[in-house]
Amino acid sequence: MKQGLLVIAFLFISSIYSNAAHIIGGDFSVSWVSGNTFDVELKLFRDCFGGGALFDGSITITIFDSNTDMVTSSFEMTDLQITNIPLGDECYTPTSLCVEQGVYSKTIELQNNPGGYYLVWERCCRNGIISNLAVPGDEGMVFVCTIANPALQNSTPVFDAYPSTGYFCIGIENVLNFNVTDIDGDSLVYFFDYPLSGDSTGNPFTSSLPASLEEFAGPKPYTPCAWATGYSLDNILNTTIPMTIDQLTGDITAIPELSGVYVMAIYVAEFRDGVQIGSVRREIQFQSVVCTVDYPPVFTSPPDSSYYEIIAENLFELEIVVQDQNASDPVVIEATSELFDPHAGNPSVFESEGGNGTVIANFSWLTECVNLSGQTHEVILSSFSDGCSGFDTTFHHFFVKVIPDVDGHIENAANVFTPNNDNRNDYFSIDVEVNPCYDTFNVMIYDRWGKKVFESSDPLFKWDGTNMFSGSVPPEGTYFYIIDASFKDIPYRKTSSISLFR
Repeated sequence: MKQGLLVIAFLFISSIYSNAAHIIGGDFSVSWVSGNTFDVELKLFRDCFGGGALFDGSITITIFDSNTDMVTSSFEMTDLQITNIPLGDECYTPTSLCVEQGVYSKTIELQNNPGGYYLVWERCCRNGIISNLAVPGDEGMVFVCTIANPALQNSTPVFDAYPSTGYFCIGIENVLNFNVTDIDGDSLVYFFDYPLSGDSTGNPFTSSLPASLEEFAGPKPYTPCAWATGYSLDNILNTTIPMTIDQLTGDITAIPELSGVYVMAIYVAEFRDGVQIGSVRREIQFQSVVCTVDYPPVFTSPPDSSYYEIIAENLFELEIVVQDQNASDPVVIEATSELFDPHAGNPSVFESEGGNGTVIANFSWLTECVNLSGQTHEVILSSFSDGCSGFDTTFHHFFVKVIPDVDGHIENAANVFTPNNDNRNDYFSIDVEVNPCYDTFNVMIYDRWGKKVFESSDPLFKWDGTNMFSGSVPPEGTYFYIIDASFKDIPYRKTSSISLFR
């Protein structure tokens, strides 16, 4: 008879172990209602596959004083709401993953306590297939949150539901955010934390359990789970580029390299006026899988925000190249800019193109003097890809400015001339074709004492070294000149010197 009772107890404990092995994570939140009344919620996540183990119908939460780590009370939670989490997106729906969310809730009373409290629920045991823990089947789970003094009438931060993208795609950058909110507007800071084993460690088949077979939570501190070789808090996935968390936004970035099941914990510290008043943590198990991904189109040329100067009266041509890794997706390139307006001077031309994989379009502009304005023009490029996730759009920019052809007209003026009537270098001039975009032109030449000896408004001027005002012949030496010009209201000035030898 005694042997039969042992067999029944063994089977009952085995059922508990089986159920627990399918819980893959969870988190607490506490919301102030009024006075000393608070709503407590515990979200748990369960792997639907693997034998159909169910959530516990009843769980017991333990409340500890944060200053003394002494138990103040406990309460039972039986109100359970279960929902299925839809996983995947328009491009990929994982067939090997199934997650249910179970939410327990309870309204409780908490007496004012300057040190605050922490709530704990512990459970044995973890899935044996977890990749980043040394012996996951021997590790328990701890779900805990810290509550500020109830007199503050504060609500803890709240994690959003399990995300539809609750898995990692191998070989690409995954960005995950659990969308934590705080109704009180307190400052939140995010960290990775150790998965916790707690007091419920060890295989329940060899543990000494209370008569009720229920495992009550113990006080802090909680024992961290032992990492498998190659894994650590600094490299939870054991990848070339470690997984990171943005402490201000909570954005988690990961590039998994191997298929596996990984556990991680996110600790969120709640600050008010620079003082930490509480915390919540979500422990969660994620699987990395090979996904079908819809990549947005990428502009490979020109570089984003490129800047081009176009000399007036010249043709400017620019090739625009877009690539889409999903070679079968149809891609279209479009452009918008005031440059295409036929009423805004001589307009530019953009030839919109479409295709698959790599698509090339062309921008061209035959500039004229009328396009000289001193303004930098923006051209906004957009590429649309119609893939499995719908329309993906990528934006790109480049900038163009029309400038006068100053080089060769002013910049290359001579710096020495010899007005000795030998028909060789007898004049100082800008001996090149006149820029068609000149609006105004004026040159003034001064001797070393600042006395003006020559002035002209003709770009084709020639100075023979004579003082045009007195008719005298100035001596050899250095003379200084100023050229003021404008190109469609764009001012230009050049100051330099010329050496005169006879």
